[in-house]
Amino acid sequence: MSILLPAADVGVEIDGDTVYLAHLPAGPIVVLEGTAAEVWHAARGADEYEAVAAVAGAHDADPADVAADVGAFIEQLIADGFLRRA
Repeated sequence: MSILLPAADVGVEIDGDTVYLAHLPAGPIVVLEGTAAEVWHAARGADEYEAVAAVAGAHDADPADVAADVGAFIEQLIADGFLRRA
């Protein structure tokens, strides 16, 4: 499985529990909070299975119960050009 990394043109700023993403230089800025920010942190530098396990562990959940939602959000981040598979 591929490692997930921020796309080359993406600026990332982290402020506490909030993640700000933008395609540089023009944006717009996308704000990730709550579980969305958790998925970003879990996915960055990991593969999808590791990200699912990390999010599940943070919520004391079975990975099978969160895999579809976490996977769908990761796929959306890839489709929007914020993450890439390396």
